Amino acid sequence: MHSRRNPYWSLKAAPDHIYPTVIHPHIRLASIGNVGTGRLRCLVIEQRTVEDGRLEFDHEASRYYTIKRLPVVFRGTHGSGSGIVFADTKMVRSEACDPPDGGWSWVILSSASIVMLLATSMRSTFGLLFGEFLQDIQADPVFSSLIFNVTQTVWFTACLFVGSMCTVFSHRLVVLVGGSFLFLGMFSTVFVTSATQMFFSYSLFTGIGVSCCVSGSFLILPIYFNRHRGLALGCFNASASIGRVLFPLIIDALLSYYGSRGTFLILSGVAANTLVAAGLLHPIERHCRSDKGCHRLLPREKALKPLLAKEVEKMQKGLRNPLLLLVTLSDSLFWMSFSNFNFLLPIFVQEKGFGRQQAAVLLSVASSVDIVARIGLPVLVDRKLVHPRDGYIAGLVIVAAFAFLLPSLTTSMSWLVALSAIYGIGCGAAVSHYGLLLVHYFGLENLPVASSLTMFFKGIVVLGLGHLIGVLRDSTGQYDASSYLLGGSLVLAAGIWVFEPWITSKNREKSIQSIQAQASTI
Repeated sequence: MHSRRNPYWSLKAAPDHIYPTVIHPHIRLASIGNVGTGRLRCLVIEQRTVEDGRLEFDHEASRYYTIKRLPVVFRGTHGSGSGIVFADTKMVRSEACDPPDGGWSWVILSSASIVMLLATSMRSTFGLLFGEFLQDIQADPVFSSLIFNVTQTVWFTACLFVGSMCTVFSHRLVVLVGGSFLFLGMFSTVFVTSATQMFFSYSLFTGIGVSCCVSGSFLILPIYFNRHRGLALGCFNASASIGRVLFPLIIDALLSYYGSRGTFLILSGVAANTLVAAGLLHPIERHCRSDKGCHRLLPREKALKPLLAKEVEKMQKGLRNPLLLLVTLSDSLFWMSFSNFNFLLPIFVQEKGFGRQQAAVLLSVASSVDIVARIGLPVLVDRKLVHPRDGYIAGLVIVAAFAFLLPSLTTSMSWLVALSAIYGIGCGAAVSHYGLLLVHYFGLENLPVASSLTMFFKGIVVLGLGHLIGVLRDSTGQYDASSYLLGGSLVLAAGIWVFEPWITSKNREKSIQSIQAQASTI
């Protein structure tokens, strides 16, 4: 596998990781470990054969290798790239695990999607599920809204720890804990007699449960999928939209037959199915494609204290990474708009003179198109036709266009249906490409930390700025200004991506400097 013209392999710095790493055009380092023994791990990320005196690879994507011998510092350009050159290097196949991309992976996808559907549907139907019940226990509207917002706060705050828990323990254990909290939250609400008790029975238990279930099931999917990662994450995200379509109908029927407390009891049993689905989330090493067996994709030390310290260090490094901050700010602004439009759209069209049934039709159109977009669009990333960043930004721009056009195109139902479809496409594109974006820029090893930090700060932005929509509506007397404000926030969310090339360039320089510093100490 050595070059026929010289023994050097040209490498360049990776722009898409939290930590300084080094890559060949066809290699990405998984970690810079065991420096004292002169062994580095790297990952082939593309199946490609390069001729004319350069490296030749004929291996499937995502196989791990070990580079023997330490790097020497090289300045200038050599071969196919610039950066660090490994002299007299030898590559050997590692016993690390290849993503199955089939077989049990589809069971993982089905289980994770069921968990996602059940967990998010319990939260998104709060108004329908608890509206009459809160009136019966004489909770005022402000207190009712506070219960929902506290649930959101608990969810996003718990996400700060869930990613590290998946690394320290396992995805299956985290989702099992989340499913247990989700069941306890719904079951204990059956016996609630005051709104104050709901802060513990629903806000605390359900918030923790949703956080563990959603994050734990999301983080395991990229480990099991590589070639079909876009399709897997698309189906996973679509399950949440499917729940938003089906659960209101189911809950409405249950409330009619069994009342509020009977419905809570039945839904607690439904929530318990997350425990069954979580039991199928096997560790990756049980389904490796390696002939020699495998170790964990993300190695875990036996001692808990060093591993926790390592996770804290990762978070500290992540907070200093400007690329992670850019992604976090962009997606926080999108989620503020997304969550508000889901609430705003039916009220807005009724304010313009349309009926409740017509508003329901618009929501159904948006949700249906959203589901199709979430499943179909990420496949383009799998086929290398679209970059995750471009697909994500396109989604932001489409939803921004919807926000600016909505106030002026409410003259007919036909225009509103068309706008709802546009909104569904934009939301589906942004949501489905976001997970792929995290994997692309931060890698599998750093995905739990990146996901945890983005979710935590997303919650701060959504909860801190979301109320401005209501304030603006009260001051202007209509929702037109609110729609323009959300459109402006989406333009900002897309516009800050102009800094991405500069940030990745700076990260590249830091990567090279880090490797040079490590090489100079040997």
